[in-house]
Amino acid sequence: MRDKLYNEFYDPSEDFLLEPRAFCYDLATQLISQAKHIAGKDWYENINTLKGVLLLLYTWNFAAKETKKLNFQNVGELIHNAKDDLKSLEKYSITTADNGMWDVIERVFDKFRSVFGQTGATKALSLLNPDLFVMWDTAIRKRLRKELIPGILNGQGGEYYIIFLKGIQKIIEEYRIAEKLSQNSSVAKKVDEYHYVRIVMNKNVRLPNKAVGERGFTTYKNIANPHVTIHCDGCNQIKKHGGQHQYGQGSYEHHASYADAKAYGESTGLPMRYCSFCKPSGQPEPKEPTVPMIILPYGNNSFNPNDLKEYVRRSGRNYIIQGQVACRRANHPKPSSLDCWLRDTYAQNPDTKQAVNEVIRALVNTGEFTEGDFICPDSGTRCKGIRIVEM
Repeated sequence: MRDKLYNEFYDPSEDFLLEPRAFCYDLATQLISQAKHIAGKDWYENINTLKGVLLLLYTWNFAAKETKKLNFQNVGELIHNAKDDLKSLEKYSITTADNGMWDVIERVFDKFRSVFGQTGATKALSLLNPDLFVMWDTAIRKRLRKELIPGILNGQGGEYYIIFLKGIQKIIEEYRIAEKLSQNSSVAKKVDEYHYVRIVMNKNVRLPNKAVGERGFTTYKNIANPHVTIHCDGCNQIKKHGGQHQYGQGSYEHHASYADAKAYGESTGLPMRYCSFCKPSGQPEPKEPTVPMIILPYGNNSFNPNDLKEYVRRSGRNYIIQGQVACRRANHPKPSSLDCWLRDTYAQNPDTKQAVNEVIRALVNTGEFTEGDFICPDSGTRCKGIRIVEM
């Protein structure tokens, strides 16, 4: 089934502003405008241009190892060496770029990639020419390369970025993207914001004033921990990993109705779950959890203890072994443990230990579990774990 990412494309400006760093792009853009005002045609090498690029990369690409090496000197040298090509591209946009420009774009991208990396390069180039260059990152590449723009791999070279931009051109034409934006919008920038909102923030499509009974639904499918969970649109339990986990454990699908979501879930043949927070079976309003969320130590995520209770009961036991081990997930000696369940279901990186002692204490403090030693189903020996407290 073809990816429906663009089927309900809309102007994402309002949703994009929910990202706390959105204002940083605006500040960087203001610095570019100041450079153009002060230096005219020599604005590429003005100090404000360098400040804008550094500001953007240190806020929007801070985790990359390349960003940590950036400074005024190496960024200034890069832009100086690329300015003639950058100037030649000024008259082009994502909708007007033609065969005569692809070689120039590829050359510029590779120069910027050598300093910023393949993700940072597109951010810097978008700042310098927001009408032509469309940003990408790992999550966006992973989503688009599956069906919509195959062949971009992980963007390791300029030839892959050209495939990406040509693919974006076709998408803009096929889905009539420009017609859905205001007349003075930068189509390239709005496509980038849409990617970020839908893939990275994992925000569902805006639905126009639907009644409660008509609201949309989202299914979460996890292969590693086999199940499909149905959520109401907007449920805060929907994880924000770009529509899928970084390592492919799970993925999300949007559905216009509860019947569609249920039919999809049943078609997978996986066990079905219904979110205990948002109550997707038709209740008027989502309900707050009755127990506190448990914060995971790594990966900026959390989970509901009730989901753990449901998982434990399905195992046929009333307890689960802690199983915290510092190893890769594929080498974990206790696949039935809490540690493996957290890695498979919630962790951004399944190779990172999750069931640390702080998590055990937090679960016990909910009053829903008690700590003890139990027979490990994997090793057959007694190991530390937690048991469900039966009320």
